[in-house]
Amino acid sequence: MPSDYERIRQENIRQYGESTHHLDFFGRLYADRTHFVFELLQNAEDAGATQLKFVLHKDRLDVWHNGRIFNEHDVRGICGVGEGTKAEDMGKIGKFGIGFKSVYAYTRRPSIFSGGERFAIEHYVRPVPLNSIALPKPWTTLISLPFSPEALHPNLAYHQILHRFRSLKASTILFLRHLTQVEWQVEGGEQGMLSYDFTKLGAGRRKMALTVRDGKEEEETWLVFERPVSLPKGSRRLPNGEYEVFGRTLALPSNHKEALKVEIAFRLDQDKRKGDQIGTAQVSHLVVFFPTHKETELGFLMQGLYTTTPARDNIRINDPWNEYLISETAKLLVDALEELKSLGLLSVQAINTLPLRPSKFGHDNPFRPIFDAVRTALRDRPLLPTHDGSFTAARDAKLARGAGLIELLPPTLLGKLFGSSKPIQWLSSEISLDRTPDLYRYLVGRFERAEDPERLGALVERIEIRPETVLAQLTPAWLKTQPDAWMIQFYSLFNGIGEADIRKLLRTKEIIRLSNGEHVAAYGAGSTPRVHLPSSVMADRSFPTVKATIAAHPDALEFLKSLGLSVPNVATEVLECILPKYHNNNISVDAATYLADVRKILQALEQSSEREAVAAQVCQAHWIRARNLTTEVVAFKLPREVYLRSLQLEIYFEGYNHAWVVDLPSEIVAAVHNEVWHLLGVANKPRRLEVPGILSAQAKVDLRGGEPCTHDVAIKDYDLDGLEHFLKSCGKAKHATSQKRALALWDFLRHHLREFNNSNQFWCGEYHWFYRSQWYQTFEACFLTRLKGTAWMPTTTGPELKRPADLSINELPDGFWPDESLFRALDILPDPLIELAKQSGFDPDDLRLVQNNPEAFAAWKKSMQRIKEEPEPDAAEPFDFIEALAQAFSKASHSMSNQPDQYGTIGGVRNPEDYRGQVEAEIKQAQQREPRQRFKYVNRKVWEAKDSQVRRFLHEQYHGECQICQTSFRRRDNQPHFEGLYLVSYTKADWIDQEGNILCLCPTCAAKFLHGSVEAEDILDQIRRFRALKEGGAGDCELKIHLCGDLVKIRYKERHMLRLQELIKAAK
Repeated sequence: MPSDYERIRQENIRQYGESTHHLDFFGRLYADRTHFVFELLQNAEDAGATQLKFVLHKDRLDVWHNGRIFNEHDVRGICGVGEGTKAEDMGKIGKFGIGFKSVYAYTRRPSIFSGGERFAIEHYVRPVPLNSIALPKPWTTLISLPFSPEALHPNLAYHQILHRFRSLKASTILFLRHLTQVEWQVEGGEQGMLSYDFTKLGAGRRKMALTVRDGKEEEETWLVFERPVSLPKGSRRLPNGEYEVFGRTLALPSNHKEALKVEIAFRLDQDKRKGDQIGTAQVSHLVVFFPTHKETELGFLMQGLYTTTPARDNIRINDPWNEYLISETAKLLVDALEELKSLGLLSVQAINTLPLRPSKFGHDNPFRPIFDAVRTALRDRPLLPTHDGSFTAARDAKLARGAGLIELLPPTLLGKLFGSSKPIQWLSSEISLDRTPDLYRYLVGRFERAEDPERLGALVERIEIRPETVLAQLTPAWLKTQPDAWMIQFYSLFNGIGEADIRKLLRTKEIIRLSNGEHVAAYGAGSTPRVHLPSSVMADRSFPTVKATIAAHPDALEFLKSLGLSVPNVATEVLECILPKYHNNNISVDAATYLADVRKILQALEQSSEREAVAAQVCQAHWIRARNLTTEVVAFKLPREVYLRSLQLEIYFEGYNHAWVVDLPSEIVAAVHNEVWHLLGVANKPRRLEVPGILSAQAKVDLRGGEPCTHDVAIKDYDLDGLEHFLKSCGKAKHATSQKRALALWDFLRHHLREFNNSNQFWCGEYHWFYRSQWYQTFEACFLTRLKGTAWMPTTTGPELKRPADLSINELPDGFWPDESLFRALDILPDPLIELAKQSGFDPDDLRLVQNNPEAFAAWKKSMQRIKEEPEPDAAEPFDFIEALAQAFSKASHSMSNQPDQYGTIGGVRNPEDYRGQVEAEIKQAQQREPRQRFKYVNRKVWEAKDSQVRRFLHEQYHGECQICQTSFRRRDNQPHFEGLYLVSYTKADWIDQEGNILCLCPTCAAKFLHGSVEAEDILDQIRRFRALKEGGAGDCELKIHLCGDLVKIRYKERHMLRLQELIKAAK
């Protein structure tokens, strides 16, 4: 029998008023109009329906279900606004209140047929009767929703609802208790179905198999855990049967102890090899029987009877009841993890579904209690998968970062290494930054955003173990307990590690097992290894060597070699067995042993590939037996304290008590190359010594040019060893002796200058100061001041010694090699003839030649007059310099004669580009001056006017030494003798009379070049490949040729080769 619709209608008109405009908001209750579908599902679930079917027509939607039939209470509820909700009914989902009103987004007159009830609802709250219709089995209820144009155009309504049906997911019905099947179909067309079967797996858990049929069939499987929820402490039952919970009245069902529960669901993925595996939920909205819009950021679903907003699309924040349910869910989750472990499903992937990102679960997040509960559980409970397939708590585990650590350190050994009384388990190797970044960062405390205010530290301190962590933990005592096989495995593991910090630690950590079983570091404070690889050749030596059985393994050997270890050699013997005997000057060795030691030291310096490292140690030992030149006392000295004995040094240091010379057998000294002595610091001329600089305040101001100074940085002055004694004793010796001593010092100064690119560097001290930045200025060194202020120079005019500034160049006795740098530095007066040459543009040697040979000069003038009167010769033939140059290295060329020279030396090319331009300009000018016709005279070796300029250039570059054999000799006038050999005769063309076309050779090599075989197939390529130092090349270079059948090298200075290149360039 139907309810009294008229009475209900009139009661609602009295309650809600004649006008219903204020109820129009029901049509706008949800942002998504189609949300009403979930409300109808909820109503069917509350009615206990097991099946529901939607049938979509063009003009309406019909909803069928087989639940409990309507009664008058239901009619009043569906026609009312929140009917029966003064006390919140926590046992049902829909409650026929505001939720059902969501259908008014599409209709204005819904109809319900259920049992004896048959009515339509007008104006939201007014039921009107309808004619009865018969419902086919198994359906007990039909809700028909005709589309109303005033709500939404029917065609649009049709397509919106169809889209909602197509997007229904299997998880929609995951947490329903009764509704196991939901169908939908379009009249005469498309259809779909959601359904589930479940298997109970024991108390509080079930396996749900969900199916979606929508043209194609898809299945989802979920593992659901539930936990009953007791009413919180302080709750009480009211006389009317309702409950007061957290100060709010709730209407609970009579079976509320069974109905109130929280649930979580993990998705199960099917793995062909492993079977069921926990997967991550793609969408994790909080579920209140149906999904809300509240995102949980979890990898699983959680459901409960949360207090929702009126639209039931979200939950209330800061609601005590909701907070209580979340705390209960946290307890359920921890229990579920234990259950998953027992089911064999607690994999790394399962752990990855948990709340692991602190930035997502800040203290203001309602789900923070779940995050905290999981963190505590993983730290303290055996829930983390291990490498061996078991489970452990984070506090009892380590995470390996680096291949091979797990095999190197099994749990028992790992525990011992880190001082634990029980084994420490390795976590599963599936946990890594690449494969599980969130879980990795969660464990070790390294998060993507370091500035994140919710950033936490490691779950357990030092849980991550890297190779360097193991390395730092090792001690010799611990290593001693490990067998050789473990050491081989350890070395093999670290063999491929290239990080600089680890390599440094490997070199200094005591991890190298010696043949005696001890463990030492490969290196000490220095860069020389303290340990060596085993050697059968030097097995009798007391070298610390790696245990042979370990070094025999290929991987271990490769590791040891990567540290720089090698078999001991002569250098090793010197450094470790010989030098320690000479660490101070109190030496106690017999003569035979000493000489054997010296030979070993010199052999190591001559032959070792580690010469620099060996020399650095040798220079710090008192191993050179030395003799004092004055007292004849013998003592052991450092290399930097002694000189190589020579007659000149004996003359210079005569009477000086602090000069020590090498006192070794002459055959040993002669066998050592000069570069070795130089490397050791054993000098062959008085040392230029740095001494404390003393400048007056005014001198500093003058050097700064009056600029201010914040503070002085350094004052570096220089002296020559023994110079003070030398100058004091000059006037006391006989004239001949004084001249010999002065000549010795002169030569020493000249040789010093050859070692400096800039002579000013040799003669000057340096004053450094700071004012906003660092500055420096040079000043006259103290030894130069002494040299200029003391009378020590002999002259040709008498026995009296003079100060350098008191004599001129032409007063110097024979043997004093002319040097412009010396002349200028010592203020020696210039030769008047040289000054005249400078003013007139002539070469001083030419003027001297004319001065000394007046008759020959007169004859030359007459011959030149005859030449002018002779007829003009024929035109010259075409000339190819490049071809002629190539031919020069396959046939004889022409030689220049010797002339005296007085020229110094110059350094490398500072700006190759400018220098090339300068040479190019000189050649072009010479080409422009080239006469149209040439005289046909026989080639001569006598230089023309330019010869002296060329000689000066060659002397500056090579100091008279042969470009091929690097030898020379002094003529009786003490000047070097060398030949200037033209590669291509300048009689071919005047413009090729350039320095680049001439070689500086000794007489022997010049003769070979002129009269012997000269072969060089790629000579032009060798020349063209040259690059100056500033152009990225090597600077000075060598040309390889075959001279008289022998392979030799022509040594070229930068300036010389640049000029040859420019000649070739101009010839093109």
